[in-house]
Amino acid sequence: KCLLEFLYQHTSKPEFQCRIRWSNNAVIMWDNLCVKHRGVHDFGNAHREMQRVALVGEHRPKAP
Repeated sequence: KCLLEFLYQHTSKPEFQCRIRWSNNAVIMWDNLCVKHRGVHDFGNAHREMQRVALVGEHRPKAP
């Protein structure tokens, strides 16, 4: 429990976040194995299209 609390507090710090200012034709990708994603509903009634891709295989790339 203490470790989870630390991780939640740590990842909520702005220096460990990436915030995107959406614009026309913007494309955003992330790796769910490496990041904690949290979408913020701050786009009013604007249309956003999201697609999920899941890759299956034995090979897992290593971080640089």
